[in-house]
Amino acid sequence: MAALAACNPQSDDNSTAPEPDNAALANAAAPVPGNLDAAVQAAFGGDATYDGKNDHYVLSHHKLVAAPFGPVLVSEGTAQDAAHASAGFISAIYLKQDGDGYTVAHRYPHAIETGSFGEVGEWKIRDDLLDLPVIEAKGGGTWQGYSCGYTDLVELTPQGPLTVARFQNAYSNKGAVTDDGTNITGTIAQVTPGQAFTVHFTGSRSFDATYKLINGKYALQGGDAHRLDGC
Repeated sequence: MAALAACNPQSDDNSTAPEPDNAALANAAAPVPGNLDAAVQAAFGGDATYDGKNDHYVLSHHKLVAAPFGPVLVSEGTAQDAAHASAGFISAIYLKQDGDGYTVAHRYPHAIETGSFGEVGEWKIRDDLLDLPVIEAKGGGTWQGYSCGYTDLVELTPQGPLTVARFQNAYSNKGAVTDDGTNITGTIAQVTPGQAFTVHFTGSRSFDATYKLINGKYALQGGDAHRLDGC
């Protein structure tokens, strides 16, 4: 299934991101403020790579986010020669202005871990959900003919990345059955800022699932009738 992204089958897991790893990635001063190249140089020097426990990652597709508390460099980490079970990741590096350049305030190499074969499916920065920027990342994979995709929503807070929602956004059993099977995908279709969002599902079955913001986390409304089958 195209653009699936979240190798962990547990959905609706609203947990916080890990503590910052301030020694994990190289840091060098950047000569020019206010641009993406300067931010990447400050965060990674000349080597935008990361060595995880089992995989070597290359970071790319950088985006510089102008958060209210300061700039944040968000990057995609892709594992090289990865196994099926290896996830990709999204890193968030909090920067601060230092004269004419940047220095690194905090590093969160694994703000989001999702996907399979070392790759994240797709991701973007949203400014329509909450007062602070939110990373939306999609990922997943296929296991024994069953494909599942998941969406993570991670808020960039001054204290670090915070997972505010995780939900399953895709399901297919077409690789495991001989008949037409089931194929359903969903995307965020309606947003009430600071309150809720609705996921519109289409395919073998069409329905909407609403997630309401309760105590800083999004919770599914309406129960299992609004949830996809898992892998």
